Amino acid sequence: MKSGLLLFLVACLGISIALNIYFFTNMSASKQLSNSGTSDIAAQLAAQGSESPVTDEASALQRERNTVGSNGALNKAAQIEQIELWLESGQYSVARDVIQRYLQESPQDLEFLMLEAQLIDLTADIAEVLAHYYSLLDVPLEDAQRVWVLQRIESLTGENVRKLRGINAWDILATFLEPLWQFDPTNKSIIVVLAEAYARLESESLMEYVLASLLPDDPDVIRIRALLRDNYETPVAQQDSAPQEQNFDRGIGLVRRGDHFLVDARMGSKKMRLMIDTGASTTVLTDNAFARLSSSSFSEFVGNYRVNTAGGLITAPIYRIRNLSIADYQVNDIAIVVLPMESFSEADGLLGMNYLREFDFWIDQREAQLFLKE
Repeated sequence: MKSGLLLFLVACLGISIALNIYFFTNMSASKQLSNSGTSDIAAQLAAQGSESPVTDEASALQRERNTVGSNGALNKAAQIEQIELWLESGQYSVARDVIQRYLQESPQDLEFLMLEAQLIDLTADIAEVLAHYYSLLDVPLEDAQRVWVLQRIESLTGENVRKLRGINAWDILATFLEPLWQFDPTNKSIIVVLAEAYARLESESLMEYVLASLLPDDPDVIRIRALLRDNYETPVAQQDSAPQEQNFDRGIGLVRRGDHFLVDARMGSKKMRLMIDTGASTTVLTDNAFARLSSSSFSEFVGNYRVNTAGGLITAPIYRIRNLSIADYQVNDIAIVVLPMESFSEADGLLGMNYLREFDFWIDQREAQLFLKE
């Protein structure tokens, strides 16, 4: 009896061990299969990803944005290095996104503020660039950074003053300097050039307002006031005497359009029809007319500047034209403003005072003739 019971127990123990071995073996195989399947799927996804390279530039830039902009993805030094590379390669939109995102979290970070200034320097018009540099002077910059900003302001201001004075664009020069004088009201170099621009434009009240901060016996004050007196000589265009009495040559025929007069002119080899506008300080071309000019007609792109128009201040490109001629009367190295004037169908632009002031001129409105004298 006992031996039978013992055999039964041994048989049960054997069956139990066999079942455990069977279940353990199946569970291990299932787990291995599961892991193998997961690995295969991951490998397939990776292979699919590697077989689909990003060819779209915008997607590539977005990936760079996400990489650099994500928290902790790159340290600060690496981010700065990457942004500087973008600025050098002209990828301004990418750099702008990263800089703005960083400054939202750390608005007083000096290194990123300087990067933002460099970006604006490369992409904005000169008025916005200088305004931004002046605003940086209100930030507690390090000494080296402050010196660099001041030097950049001086360099940019001097460069643009020389350009605009060189083409006698006095109204554009005045518009350029007015905000700078507000930023730096004791800067004598700005005061003197701004006052001279007003004198050239015969704006005595504005000239005196600017000169009020200097001593009356300052040599520059004396010179600029004398310049205004010279400009106040009565223009022949406003005299009542006949052109023959002023020793004018033959008249130049004009085309009447209502109360306005159009005159045929030439810029390089291209003919232009311009509306005479003694209220315009600088000659204007429509963008369509400018597109017809050959590259040999203009010698220099001066820059994008803010100009006063009937609709207010706008930013427009300024060019230096090699010559502008009406009949035999030619002015060299003259400034023109290029404006989008789709509705201006009467002419190719406006003949401004930067041409007319080079002559004594008289307009015979009854006979529709323009008289010029050197």
